[in-house]
Amino acid sequence: MLKESDAAKASRASAVWRADYSTALHVRGIKGSDNRACVQAIGDVLRIEGFERPTAQDAVSSLAFHGCHALQSVPESIGQLTGLTSLDFRECSRLVSVPETIGNLAGLTSLHFRECSRLVSVPESIGQLTGLTRLDFNWCEALESVPESIGQLTGLTSLEFRGCKALQSVPESIGLLTGLKSLDFTWCNALQSVPESIGQLAGLTSLDFRECSRLESVPETIGNLAGLKSLDFSGSYALQSMPESIGQLTGLTSLSFERCFSLQSVPETIGQLAGLTRLSFERCNTLKRVPESIGLLTGLKSLSFERCFSLQSVPESIGQLAGLTSLNYSVCSRLESVPESIGQLTGLTALELPSCQDGVVRAAVEALTLKSPRTLIKESAVNWDDSELVVLSLSELPGRAAIKVWVSKNKRALVPL
Repeated sequence: MLKESDAAKASRASAVWRADYSTALHVRGIKGSDNRACVQAIGDVLRIEGFERPTAQDAVSSLAFHGCHALQSVPESIGQLTGLTSLDFRECSRLVSVPETIGNLAGLTSLHFRECSRLVSVPESIGQLTGLTRLDFNWCEALESVPESIGQLTGLTSLEFRGCKALQSVPESIGLLTGLKSLDFTWCNALQSVPESIGQLAGLTSLDFRECSRLESVPETIGNLAGLKSLDFSGSYALQSMPESIGQLTGLTSLSFERCFSLQSVPETIGQLAGLTRLSFERCNTLKRVPESIGLLTGLKSLSFERCFSLQSVPESIGQLAGLTSLNYSVCSRLESVPESIGQLTGLTALELPSCQDGVVRAAVEALTLKSPRTLIKESAVNWDDSELVVLSLSELPGRAAIKVWVSKNKRALVPL
């Protein structure tokens, strides 16, 4: 796709777009073309089949090779298109490299390499693109590294490495990108660590490590990211622990450790995250305990320990989570007890206990009925014989929240209906 700058549009409206559009479709990589590269001499300012040349090199502001699956390389002369503000190589699945001259495109604000699955590296000169606000490497599956010069892109607000499965590390210079709001490492399977300098990204609001299956640790400096709202480690199988400094992330509202199979404990400082509304430990198979300080998270709405097979107990302080509406202990097969303080959770509307031990189910129901006078009623909408779970409804005194308790159907005899 080829666009002209606003200044050139009026005078060239009849000239530049006088073309056989079927040849322009080659540039888009539209299905049905032979996908041959249509760019013959970008140095002459983009001579594309069927198009007349613009009169000035800065007339082109946006250039997209979206879906040009046959494109393997780009000529050095692309660096002469100094008027470009947007350059798009999305889905150029055979593109292996881009030339050093790309650094001459000082006006670029947006650069996309999404799904350039054979792109191994980008040149050092990319650091000269100081006007960039967004840099997209999503699903560049062969990308092994990014140059140290990336730290010069101080205007970046979004940097995305989602699906960069070969990426093993990022340079220390990433800490210089103080304008970053979002940093995404989702599905970076080879990433084992992140640099200490990540703690300098004070403007970061979202940091995503989902499915970073080899990530073993995060630096203590992560606690400096005071602006973070969301932090996600779901699927970081090798992650064993979290630094004490996590307690400094007082702006966090969502924190997930789902499927962190190697995580055995979390620091006491987690209780300092007063802004948290959602906390999930689902499938943390080796998690044995949670700190007493969890009771300080009075803003929590949702707390899940689903499939925490090694979890044996939860602290009494859980009863202090007055705002909690959902609590999940599904398939916590080694959970030996729940604290009586669970009855203080008067805002609870959903409690899940499938496949928990008999005594756990009985204790939970007794705590709920004793601390808050309720009547236990089996939900008529659930077919007991056909369902793996049964929903029990606890109705109560006016002004108190109703609650549904989910238990395995083989626990029927344990619940005083």
